[in-house]
Amino acid sequence: MVIPSQFDKINASNGIAAGRFQSPRVTPPPANLDQFDLFVQSETFSEAIERYEELSNGCRESNIDILYELRKHTKNWKGVQLLDKLIKKSENAVYFPSRRAAHAIKKGHRVAHKQKCLIIGAGPCGLRTAIEMAFMGASVTVIDSRKEFSRNNVLHLWPFCISDLKSLGAKSFYGKFCSGAIDHCSIRRLQLLLAKVCLLLGVSIHREIFFENVLPDHAGEWRVLTRSGSFSHSLLPSSLL
Repeated sequence: MVIPSQFDKINASNGIAAGRFQSPRVTPPPANLDQFDLFVQSETFSEAIERYEELSNGCRESNIDILYELRKHTKNWKGVQLLDKLIKKSENAVYFPSRRAAHAIKKGHRVAHKQKCLIIGAGPCGLRTAIEMAFMGASVTVIDSRKEFSRNNVLHLWPFCISDLKSLGAKSFYGKFCSGAIDHCSIRRLQLLLAKVCLLLGVSIHREIFFENVLPDHAGEWRVLTRSGSFSHSLLPSSLL
């Protein structure tokens, strides 16, 4: 007769028995969450894009103007708080050609208005650059060769980085972000956080697109040769890279 040890009892209670590990069950989101909550709480890049498409379905505006349209239709108090924070940051005078920011906002003119910007790589720096260019009024496209964010390396964040990320609503997406003495974050979570902000600002993000080459254009723009899959190639026009 074999008497189970205390360790075996603990393992059995946690779902580990006879050398077999049972993966933890994934708890589905509560049924009472609205579209904005589902978008904020999405845990993968694919899910964030899917939820954003549902959230922005019916929106007619593009680029940063979609931020104002989303604010107009959002009833969720957390969503209102996050969108108001982003709108306030986007209306900083540095993003407009003159100090008369209110007049510039009304006219829709920002310092990079009508410029097409292409960001190659959806890493933390690429996504933060995309956010800044969106604030400036550019039409921003981000391409990345990966389908999902999977880098779990932990980054130490300097105080000015933490302050900047919180001003973009990091706490709304991840309530425990840099709480107390915590000053680090995994790259995957940081990318997901920044990607969600990009989507709210009207940034277009394309996955599994491989960069090939940059070709000059006689019209004063650049054309970027990209590859999707094994044989499909395309040229993306851009005035800023």
